[in-house]
Amino acid sequence: MPVTVYTKTTCAPCRALKQWLKMKQIEYVEKNVEDATNLNEMLQKTGFMSVPQTVVGDRVITGPNFSLLSELLNVQNA
Repeated sequence: MPVTVYTKTTCAPCRALKQWLKMKQIEYVEKNVEDATNLNEMLQKTGFMSVPQTVVGDRVITGPNFSLLSELLNVQNA
């Protein structure tokens, strides 16, 4: 399932989420919303202005919700 993470450079929860994904060896595409194109895309897909926003397939996860991501990506949250 494709994973896209919308982030900002100065966002600590974004860094934590990316670190968690790397630790779980989950491939993802990062899109920094400081670029207006990525911001507009995130708004269209998620309807939210806050980051991180993670899109897994058609599912939108707001914030670093590790337990939900673990469930959707079929990995252990430990």
